[in-house]
Amino acid sequence: MAKPTKPDADRTRWSFGTLLRWHLQHGTRPDGHPDRPGIKWKQKDFAGSCGYGADSNVRRWINDSDKPNFERIAAALFGTSDVYREWRNELFRAW
Repeated sequence: MAKPTKPDADRTRWSFGTLLRWHLQHGTRPDGHPDRPGIKWKQKDFAGSCGYGADSNVRRWINDSDKPNFERIAAALFGTSDVYREWRNELFRAW
């Protein structure tokens, strides 16, 4: 498998999978804040937080080979926190 290239600096051009990968690496979590990175997500933990048992689901999402349920993804990353409104909208547009 080819190593992914560094995404373009213009996040509006990022795919859903690229954005999701960034959020997992950044540690985006409902109790966090956009100004501070959180604890990186492990794929298995993120899959569980979304209500899926297998980390293979997450791999398909970040590789843009499967389209997940957006609300489950958004709940695991952002919860209901208003501080993430822009990031949630950005991810939804890419979805």
